[in-house]
Amino acid sequence: MNDIPGNDHVLEKLGELLDSGQAIALVGAGASAGLYPLWTQLISQLADETVVRGLATEVARDFWLQNASQRPQQAVRGIKQALGDSIYGIVLREIFRPTAGCDGKRYTPVHGALLRIPFRGYVTTNFDPGLLEARDDLRRDVGATGYATWKDPDELQRWYTGDIFTQQQCPILFAHGIHQRSDTIVLGVAEYRKAYRGRHYRRVLESLLGRERLVFVGFGFSDPWFDVIADEVITQTAAEPRHIALLGLKEDEPYTPEMRRLFQDQYNAEVYFYRIVIGPEGREDHSDLQRVLDDLAGPSATPLPTPPTPPTPTRPAPSDGAVQRWVHETTNDERYVESGGTLEQLDCWADDPQVRCVGVTGLGGLGKTALIGHWLKQRGGDRRRPNRGLFFWSFYADRDMDQFLEALLEFGINELGFPSPPPETRPAEAAKALLRAMPLMIVLDGLEVLQERPGTVAYGHLLADELRELLDAACRIDHAGL
Repeated sequence: MNDIPGNDHVLEKLGELLDSGQAIALVGAGASAGLYPLWTQLISQLADETVVRGLATEVARDFWLQNASQRPQQAVRGIKQALGDSIYGIVLREIFRPTAGCDGKRYTPVHGALLRIPFRGYVTTNFDPGLLEARDDLRRDVGATGYATWKDPDELQRWYTGDIFTQQQCPILFAHGIHQRSDTIVLGVAEYRKAYRGRHYRRVLESLLGRERLVFVGFGFSDPWFDVIADEVITQTAAEPRHIALLGLKEDEPYTPEMRRLFQDQYNAEVYFYRIVIGPEGREDHSDLQRVLDDLAGPSATPLPTPPTPPTPTRPAPSDGAVQRWVHETTNDERYVESGGTLEQLDCWADDPQVRCVGVTGLGGLGKTALIGHWLKQRGGDRRRPNRGLFFWSFYADRDMDQFLEALLEFGINELGFPSPPPETRPAEAAKALLRAMPLMIVLDGLEVLQERPGTVAYGHLLADELRELLDAACRIDHAGL
């Protein structure tokens, strides 16, 4: 790509910026391509869902798709009205849920390279968890697992002042929301208006464009709302470009210096152009971008600790002092009759430190709750693995997520000595911190009342964002060394 005039200069500037430790990555949907849909694909999937559910006609779907390229936010508004807020959120959560590629990783190679490059922080306009997954996997030196969205004013304030960078390594801001919290997703025109007219969010964008040093990766520069703010900020800043963009040119697309002038004028950015190869069926190959990022992540990358060797599955010493909290009681434990070695299978899983989550499924009335109650109370299943406490909750009795999280945190604080989190901490984040702080056994009964009904694209999907966050975090925590 160095045959494109100006690329050598920009690449040198990019290296200097990364070495300074001041670069912030602004990551667009293009970085998630391969695991998650791009803009037009997403609108097509959403439009198809309205027809499948019988909530819109094919004529309406065709109208939305015809207008998607010119008026995407308006097309999404019509689709959202057809689906309704609840189903719309469920479908988006299903589309952007953590997904593994052919390499088994739940992030793209671009995400991986970005986390290996010493960026000060990351801002993404996509909704998928790819950056979070890459941070968890590659940055073992980073203890943080949280993130911020445009709807979190306290976190936005820290991004605005820059305090976030002194208080946290690798902070991630989901500028247009995240799939786990469907109320934060900015996709339709109404959400764009609400987000971009919000005082806290607008100040952060102005600060990023006017004071910070950005590197745009996978960003399409097709967002008119972003353009408005950029235009206001750029006209008040010095002529010397502050930012750098990595942009693709199709292999048959000629280069002209006017392209550089356009991005300097509109976004105060210098551009490194890479070539996009068009493959079979019109698929775009962005391997050149990957090579650039991998080169940047090489000698200048932040050294990462070697991942710990997974422990050999052995039976841990029994735990005798665990505190128990049965918020709701199991039933018919004494009547449970074992069949098929089920209790032995639970023992085996409990003895394996690599197993962090066990699901018990079956038709209603088969005795799932009695099985778990018998295993814990009569067989001492909770004592097969070291843990500080046992917490049991039944969503049959109370499906209120706020009540569940409050009870779990109260158990940790009052009976296990977990320090009270700051008042502004989200309950789900506080609960994840509790799980990270000490080994616990948590039993959740009646999850089906919080799942999407049969016959839908998201059948079985958990409806509660907070619970999905908690379970996902629990499966990643390793207390083998405690």
